[in-house]
Amino acid sequence: MKNFQKVLGIIAFAALIVFSMTACNPDIGPGDGNGKDPGVGQLPDFPSGSSPALTKADANKILAELRQSGVLDSIHEEIWEVFYEQPETESYNYSFNDRSFPNGYVKVSASEAEIETFTGGFKTLEDRRMARREIWKIIEELYNNNPIDYAEISRLEEEIDRMYDEDENINFALNDSENFSFLYKDKGEVIKAKTENNVTIAQGSIFETQDSEDYNITVTTAGTYNTIRGNVTEKIKYHLIYAFTATCPAGSIKVIYNSICEEEYSTINERIGSGSGGTWTETEVFSGSLKVYGNKNTLLINHEITDIESYWIAHTMLEYDPYAFDPSGAIPLSSDVKVNGNITSGSPAWYSINVVNGTKYHLWWDDYDTTSTMLDVKVRGYNKDGDFLFDIDLDGDSTWSNYYSFTAASTGTVYIMVYPYTEEDSGAFSIAYNTNGTQPAMSVLDKGPSGASFLKQDSAAKPKKPLGFMRNNKRQQQ
Repeated sequence: MKNFQKVLGIIAFAALIVFSMTACNPDIGPGDGNGKDPGVGQLPDFPSGSSPALTKADANKILAELRQSGVLDSIHEEIWEVFYEQPETESYNYSFNDRSFPNGYVKVSASEAEIETFTGGFKTLEDRRMARREIWKIIEELYNNNPIDYAEISRLEEEIDRMYDEDENINFALNDSENFSFLYKDKGEVIKAKTENNVTIAQGSIFETQDSEDYNITVTTAGTYNTIRGNVTEKIKYHLIYAFTATCPAGSIKVIYNSICEEEYSTINERIGSGSGGTWTETEVFSGSLKVYGNKNTLLINHEITDIESYWIAHTMLEYDPYAFDPSGAIPLSSDVKVNGNITSGSPAWYSINVVNGTKYHLWWDDYDTTSTMLDVKVRGYNKDGDFLFDIDLDGDSTWSNYYSFTAASTGTVYIMVYPYTEEDSGAFSIAYNTNGTQPAMSVLDKGPSGASFLKQDSAAKPKKPLGFMRNNKRQQQ
């Protein structure tokens, strides 16, 4: 996987603080800027002479060529490069429209707005933080002088230390609060057809990100920063909208990808200064779909997003992937029979399981030990038509490193592809399955040198603590 994931950005939804901002140009591309699916008729037409997909199998072949080409990564990289080329500013509130490179393939509009409000002790603390920032700027300027006035620098550093000490005595009253809202949008429109590895994304295709956050602390027990308790909430929303037409050697498709991940974290009665204690809760809600259209705009694939697994399958269906669906040499697996496998230079290993509709299957694979003699792998499941069933990299606390279960949706064959965590890697692994859920005998140790289990899971880069919590505590060091 190249850089596709970075478009997921860690930003969040501003729900509690209302503010206005200049949004992305709503006239760019077929999206409406409000998170709704554009109609398939608004997407760029299939190129003259191309062969639009007729069946779901055709659409899967074209998606596979799209993933292997890396063309979507190139478009996303250019969007971010345009963004990074913009003049730097200390303000988090900005907006620009229709910027691109002279010989580029996309034009980009983006906006970002951040608002923070503080009351009571939080306002005092923020004022003191800002004052320290100004002193640090003076110190930086003094270091650029010749000769350097070390005595003045020392005096200013002592002043900063004194201010830190005084922060400990700031009083926070009941209902003092800190609120943070952030909203980010970008939209890239393909202004001339982009081709990479014989795969073309049509002119007029769009790629849009809408990410936002709302964070709030409210004091419930008065005191100093290290003694106060409070309620902390954070709401985060990641929203991606892609609407594009792709042409590959295998044919053409139109794709509408509209995915939403909403996360909410809250802590009741937390010790604010240490971030400890209190009652912690978190929720995740996933929605949207990945739709693929073929000849005469017929819907051939409609992948609904309802949970984290379907969310990441949709992501996997589009992200860069060098591995084609080719189970022709798949080795049949038998229940409760461990198979030792080997991967050479990144080439995946294929297996098959004969499944019965409604039966639950338990899959284990062993890929890590303390001496690193086993290869770190991921495991992907397909049905006979090449549809993704799962794509897993989950090392847990069991005697086997990885475990995953699935229930067969139909009677037939499930193909299992084992592939390396890093391209071009080589090494050994073990795999087994059964239907009774009894763990196979231990094969390799899944504990690290310190004895702690390793946990590696493909997921959005989301924290175990609220982002705002980490941001707030980091700010205490300023």
